[in-house]
Amino acid sequence: MSEEDVARALAEVSGFAPTRTDVWRWESEYEGRTPGPQYLPYLAVVLEVDEAALRRARAATKAARKLKITAPVSSAEVLASVLTEDTGLSPLGTTTGNTVGASDAEGLLRRVHGLRLADDVLAGGDLVETVVRELKRSVTLYNNSSHSEAVGRRLLTGIGELAQLAGWVATDASGQADPNRLFRIGVDAARQAGDAALASHLLGSWGYWLANTDDLKRGVELVRAADQEVRGGPVRARSLTSARLAWVHCSRW
Repeated sequence: MSEEDVARALAEVSGFAPTRTDVWRWESEYEGRTPGPQYLPYLAVVLEVDEAALRRARAATKAARKLKITAPVSSAEVLASVLTEDTGLSPLGTTTGNTVGASDAEGLLRRVHGLRLADDVLAGGDLVETVVRELKRSVTLYNNSSHSEAVGRRLLTGIGELAQLAGWVATDASGQADPNRLFRIGVDAARQAGDAALASHLLGSWGYWLANTDDLKRGVELVRAADQEVRGGPVRARSLTSARLAWVHCSRW
């Protein structure tokens, strides 16, 4: 049906006098226009759709506009915005101080694994201080040591894993540490390490927390970026991000 067809049919069944321009404004959401509630019963007849579905669609549109959530922001744009602050990590390839090797990097990853096991039985408030302390120690080790690029990447992966865990337990620790700062360090580390799945996990954790606290718009942007970051990646990583993406979109309503 053309816009003129819809306007004409609507006038016939409702007694109102909408114009083709009115229909165009509804269709394009020009200046935030949607059909007024008085039109919905008649639009349902004209379009041969369920009136309740139209009402839900109208409510969703108005809610999204209220949150100012528009077209998805690209992953690159979101990353550029979250990495504007200095995370304290030296660029990969910068080496100084004592030499560390693969065993040091693997030792760090084993400590991360142990802390994740501890997270299964301890509350965030009981664990956050330990994890943040380990994160700071690991960043210092990375910044103040000489290492090969391969070892540097493994150290950065460990730092990213620690930052994700630290950020996650900090969200449950009543202000003992700033999750935003911790997640930001992790994203920087994961990106430098070239680990898209880990970067996606960090962005998704960060966005999930924000969407469920006080910044739904930013939370949705971060989880969308996590979804873009892991496209073509491991199935488990994509599944986790898809679940978070579904959750934050549901929480909008």
